[in-house]
Amino acid sequence: MTSQATEIFESYVSARGLGMGNAFSTVVDDKDALFYNPAALDRIRGFHITVLDPTVGTDALNAYTTYQSAIGANYASLIHSFFGKQVWVGVQDSLSVSMTDFAVAGYDSFNLSFNLHDPAYANLNFNVTNDVGIVFGTAVSLMPSDALRVGLAVKRITRYGGRVAFGPSTLATLSNAQLTALINNSGTGYGADAGMLLELPASVKPTFSLVWHDIGETFFNVGAGSTGPPPIENELVFGYSMRWSLPEISITPAVDFKHITMWNEEFGKRVHLGLEV
Repeated sequence: MTSQATEIFESYVSARGLGMGNAFSTVVDDKDALFYNPAALDRIRGFHITVLDPTVGTDALNAYTTYQSAIGANYASLIHSFFGKQVWVGVQDSLSVSMTDFAVAGYDSFNLSFNLHDPAYANLNFNVTNDVGIVFGTAVSLMPSDALRVGLAVKRITRYGGRVAFGPSTLATLSNAQLTALINNSGTGYGADAGMLLELPASVKPTFSLVWHDIGETFFNVGAGSTGPPPIENELVFGYSMRWSLPEISITPAVDFKHITMWNEEFGKRVHLGLEV
């Protein structure tokens, strides 16, 4: 008997958020609220311009070599060289302007992942997406002492790429042309996120969040010669955090229960825990 885990795809991640295990919906307090919880835009103080905010990551042993292969034209040879391994490469950057209750950002997020498995009956799960988007967000405080905040973000995304499973017959003759056709797949879509933050009046600041990402799913239209990229599925996130403030230091444990409606996914894949000091 064999078993295989499926991948839950994230369209945008923050380096600080990843440092907290991606348990970030109650903690975020900067322009990344556009992507994690738009209600947190009400936490921003002052006026900020971010010109360069790159994030590069991989789970391969040689990050630079993998990245160079991923952005070149050697997809077929790259895949065959990683037989039996799960590979992920992610590159993103953003440009943003943010202030109290409002932010706008343009971003480019590239993700490549594949898993070539089962030597007896080889199969390939291949994912490559590149999202180029612009997102606007606003928030407001509805109760004294900012106890309750709500926010909304709207976005326009052009997505390139797709997700496909290749069987043994296809893998035997896998070529760059087949993968290039998938990569050139493109479409444009519009989406919206809504969020809330509830902070109770206590010394440790217990904070709850509820976020609905990509309300009703974000679908992409079909371009000329394109079959249409995969949509961004809607996602419900419930979060909780508290903060202990000590002299010269604060400690913030947090938990996010993500993808609440993905009933078929393992519980452990949807729970994120983090600690910020």
